[in-house]
This record gives sequence, C-alpha cells and structure tokens, in this order.
Amino acid sequence: MKIKIPFLLISVFFLLTFGCNKEEEMQSIEKKIVSFEFNEYNNDLNDFAQAVNQAINSNTEFRNLIKQEALKKFDGDYDVLLTHIINRNIADVSSNRSNFTVKELLNDFLPNKNPSNMRSSESPLETLSKKYPDLQVSVPVKAEEWESEAYIPNVTFIPLEYQDGVTKSVLGYDNNNNIIEIDANNEPENAVIVIGPNERLPILDEGPIVIVNVPDPINLTALSTEAGIRLNWTMNGTTNSENTSGYFIFRQGVNDNNFIKIRTIYGANNRSFNDNNIANGASYIYYVQAFYNSSFVSNPSNYINATAPFRPNPVVAFDAIQKSKTEIELRWQSSNDQFIEKTTLYRRIIGTNSSYVKLGDFTINDQDYLDMNFPIGKQIDYKIVHQTSLGVSDAKYDFVKTPYRDISTPSKVYIKKITIANNLNDIEGWLKGAPEFYFKVLNADRPTNTPYEIQPQIDIDFDKRGSTSQDLAVYVMDWSPGYWYDMITITGEEYDKPSVTYSFNASASYKNKDKVDKQLDLNSTASVKFEFEDKGELLSNVYLNYYDNPDTWLNFPNFGVSILLSDKP
Repeated sequence: MKIKIPFLLISVFFLLTFGCNKEEEMQSIEKKIVSFEFNEYNNDLNDFAQAVNQAINSNTEFRNLIKQEALKKFDGDYDVLLTHIINRNIADVSSNRSNFTVKELLNDFLPNKNPSNMRSSESPLETLSKKYPDLQVSVPVKAEEWESEAYIPNVTFIPLEYQDGVTKSVLGYDNNNNIIEIDANNEPENAVIVIGPNERLPILDEGPIVIVNVPDPINLTALSTEAGIRLNWTMNGTTNSENTSGYFIFRQGVNDNNFIKIRTIYGANNRSFNDNNIANGASYIYYVQAFYNSSFVSNPSNYINATAPFRPNPVVAFDAIQKSKTEIELRWQSSNDQFIEKTTLYRRIIGTNSSYVKLGDFTINDQDYLDMNFPIGKQIDYKIVHQTSLGVSDAKYDFVKTPYRDISTPSKVYIKKITIANNLNDIEGWLKGAPEFYFKVLNADRPTNTPYEIQPQIDIDFDKRGSTSQDLAVYVMDWSPGYWYDMITITGEEYDKPSVTYSFNASASYKNKDKVDKQLDLNSTASVKFEFEDKGELLSNVYLNYYDNPDTWLNFPNFGVSILLSDKP
C-alpha cells in the first residue's frame, strides 16, 4: 500500500529516531513542503539523502571528495557511484577515529533497520549499497563552479514517481537539515547534490559475482479502474530483499511491435502498478519480471490482456444557484457527442457529512435539479459526474454558503447599536462632549469590480458624554445582490473638525468563487478617493457578507468601536 505524506511550507525540523518504525516516523512529521509516495524505495533514498546532507555539513573532507569525484565524470556526467567511494578513507573531525571511511561516516547518520531481535554484521550502508548497487551522489549542475570549502549544497533525491516535465518540485534539505522545496523544472543558481540511480551503467558490481535465483512473479491480474488499468501479482514465500530488488513492468499495445518496459518498481513487497498512461478503450498485454541488483532477472510472469476503460467526459458546465431561502437550483450541460449511461449528483454539507451523499441519478436529457432540503448558514458542496458501465468521468464542482436572508426579495440592513470598548478619551476628549461618527457603505460593481458608494455618509451622534453605547435604528440599505457571496464594506470615522473636508482613499472588498477548491477568494478593488464632510479619526473598514447572520456585530480595527447590524430596525 502506498501512503502519501503531505508536506506544507512552514518552519519544521525533520527529526528521525533510529530504530522506530518508518511509517510511525513519517506520520510524526506534522507538516512539510512537498509530497512523495511512501514506499520502500523513496523511504530508503530519503534516509540516504538525509545522511549525505548531515555528512557534508559535518565533514569538509567528505564534501571535497564528492566534488573531486564528480569532476572526474567517470560516466560522462558529474556522477559519483556510492560503491566507488564507500571504502575511501577520510578524516574524522569529530572524534579522531583512525582508518575512518565514508562508510563509517554515513553509517553515523543512517537508521539501522534491522529488527532489534536480529543480529547482523552488515551495516546500514552495506545493506543499502547491496540493495541499490547503482546508487549515486550526483552534482548535475554548477559542479565546476562549486567552491566546496565555502559552500554547502542543498541535498535532494529523485522519488520513484518523478516524471520529467510533470513533477514541479521535490523535497530537499538545506545546511541546517531543514526541509525545503526544490524547483524540479528550473535549474538552481548554485550546486545541488542529487541522490538517485545511475542512468548510464546497466550493470554495476565491483565485487565477486554471486548468482542469485530471483523468484518468479505469479498470478498477474489486471483490473479496469476509473483512471486506467491496475496490475497486481504475487510472489512465493521465499521472496525478500536478499533475492528481489524490484520489478520490471512490460506492456505491448496494438501499435507496438514488441513489449516495452514502461516502469521499474523498487522494493520486494511493492506488487502492484497503476498504468494510467493509456488510451480510452485500447487493448494491452502485460507481463512482469522480478530483478535483483539490476543484474539478475526472473522468468516472466503469466501474460495478461486488459482493455482500458472508456471514461466519459465530464459535464460541460455546472452551477449551483441560490434561488430563495429554501431553494438551490443546480444546472448543468452535457455534451451530445458521447454516450452517457447516467449523470449522478452528490451533496456534502460541511460540518454534517464527512463525505458526499448521492442526491440522485439523471438521464442525458436532464439538465437541472432543485435542492429544497438543506440547512441555513452552512456551506454545501455539490459535485456531478457522468457514468458508463466502464467508468466515471472527472467531477465538476460548485458550492453555496446558504444565506440567512431570502435572496429572492430585498433584505434591509440597519445599524442597531454602536459601542466603544476603549477609554472614551482615546477617541473624543471631554472638551468636545459626546462622540460623533460618520459611516460610508461601499460595494464593488460587478463584473468591473470598481468601488461605488451605497450610502455616501451616515451620521450617528451619541446623546450624552458618559455613555459608551448608543441604541439606534439607522437604515443603511435594501440588499438585493443577485448572488449569495456579495459583500459590503463599511468605512467609519469619529469626526471632530467641522467644515474641514476629509478626503481618503478606500477600496471595496469582493469575493469570487473557486469551484475546484470549494472556497471564496477575497479580492479588493482599486483604491478610489472618497470624502467625509468633516475631518476626524478614521476607524478603518469592516465587512459584511450577504450570507452572514443578519444580526451581526462588526468590530472596527481602530479605537474599539463596534456596530450591531440587523435586518430589523
């Protein structure tokens, strides 16, 4: 089973505890930057990349050795085979050990994966080098300019799922052993050490030749999935890392003259493969071979025929439209150039449903559905797919945050109360009596998204000095936006200089729907000059969404001023 570990860019240290179960270690790493599939091969290379990173940081002689060997270009590129340097002597700057080798240095930083109840004379690095005899440390760019005495490169590895031009970034480590994101498409400005298999030498073994009988894969099966063809196979009970390094996947299509190796899978226990690089409805023949150390291969498995599914295309368009307080209309368009067995509509109420629940199946002639059974004040995600007997299309999405207001009729907005939480003298000294406020209400013109005034100036005066709150019934607007994610911006000031016009720049905020991520993106209009009659202290802006509860307190950032809004006076 493959486990995918998500990584997000925040400051986190990557701490591996030797002897722990690897899956537990990976789950303990809370947040990182990029993702890689959790399998035996990626796991091993990630461990080795960390060990190399710590070694080049702790041992200058090892760092110099990597550069010197890379510049030799033994295979025509800046590559250094692990087996070429594993027994090289280097200085041990930490404890002055004699006859110190690269193997001992790297073993200091590699986890020992042998079970605690098993004794083994083989070191972690020896196990790794036997498992991957073509493993190399490469400096693919900027090797000539690298000043190894002064500069410590970042270290990364090539994950099993890496694809040229498709993979955008890979996980790496900087000289503080922090996890970083490394651009996989654009060359770095400085040297980077890359861990991976050598691409230029087919058989790499400098030691004595040992014949290994690689077990044969058996019981190869093929299953049509929504995304392609899934292969599974089994191995006999003697299969382990001592006789099986991984598997070669071979495929022949109707237009191929011969079988073509389409993937190499590392790890004796990785016994499945998803072939998603296929044509709809095409027929293929597959077989699998096991290999050990790239030098020994098994007999082919049984041959299996498989037909790729005819996955239908998704709907052309899909929209969720709030019609009234109790009705959401779902509209979609289907292409007439394909066979569709049925169209299925799903709904998920955030906070209520953990997954999507089917609303119903529809024929190719259906194009809309009225959802009338939903709660108020919740986000509801909708998705729609086409289905045939051979597969399901990609989904299209839309969503609604169901408003408390009835969008089919204008909804009034009132200011019912204003309060001052801070010391009254901070906003209006006692010499000037009770405080006075001006408010402007702004919106954004769609689709130009330019700001305009709904209310040029609303005056609110406190009736006495000692009060820090004032009950009101001040009309603001009739709100009839036409779409549920409209929002208004309220700008306020406490004025104190009569007959001195105060000009200020302001912008109105507005939102756009992101249907794929099911979220609202907040935007601002260009800044436009507005005016208050009198000059005073600017309270800044507050924002009200149409879908918010009409009875809502809004808190201005400055001077502790808040206003209570309502749809009732």
